[in-house]
Amino acid sequence: MQHYIKCLVIRIPIGIASYPTPTFYRELTKRNITTGNIEVYTRECIYWLDSVVYTDKQLTWLGDIKTKIQRVLPEAEIVEYQADAKYIVSSGKVLSLKSLQQIWARKITPKKRKRLQSIKLPSLVPLSSGKYEYQLYKALCRYGTRLHYERLLQFEYLFRAAKLYNQHSEEKLLPKKLLKLTHKAFDYIAKEIEKNPDGFKQKLEEKELREVRIKNALKLQAGNKQTRKENITKVKTAIASGLHYKSDGVTLNVTSLAINTSLTRVTINRILKIDHKSV
Repeated sequence: MQHYIKCLVIRIPIGIASYPTPTFYRELTKRNITTGNIEVYTRECIYWLDSVVYTDKQLTWLGDIKTKIQRVLPEAEIVEYQADAKYIVSSGKVLSLKSLQQIWARKITPKKRKRLQSIKLPSLVPLSSGKYEYQLYKALCRYGTRLHYERLLQFEYLFRAAKLYNQHSEEKLLPKKLLKLTHKAFDYIAKEIEKNPDGFKQKLEEKELREVRIKNALKLQAGNKQTRKENITKVKTAIASGLHYKSDGVTLNVTSLAINTSLTRVTINRILKIDHKSV
């Protein structure tokens, strides 16, 4: 567990070549099922920061950077720093949040910039009465679930929420305790999502929403077409029975047809008008 935020760690698949040079890195391997050979499949890149990220502004800033990276590079996986791992020095540069934001912005093409719409964090969930530490943990779990729905589940956003709760509570947790509790809530949410991804829905992105709307429209269109076809069949069958004509024996009795077919007079008239020749 990373006890304080001092870097950004991203695992980038080997097939992706364009990304900022990290401070240092390590390569992760796995066995190729086909060949049996050990192959490098991802590079874990560490971007080391010049100061600990702790203030509300810093937490929001780093959370925004991570969110935008994932929006333009969904193949990347943001993970925690492993202090006991063996890393290789790359650029060796220490970065400020501003420079971290800038080096990633340079790698974002104009086409991908369209996906970087402004980030709006959801409102905090209410804190229930009872033992403060336990209620805070529950609130963080609920808020983390809401962040996941909004596709904004970043540790920094959750820690920012924990600090806000703590600032406005009569009881206070010490910084280390607050950080530990946030880690606990974040890890719990991540594990639950991994175990049951279908139980944690996410808000559809604009493209996905458009595709769903088109799919639903086509489905509705097909359903309406089938309903019209069935209604026409009902009306034809009723007319063929010869029981729904007025006393002149020529004019169709729309009211009688409507009662027999359980359709409205409007629907009957529309069918008779549109399908006059066939009916």
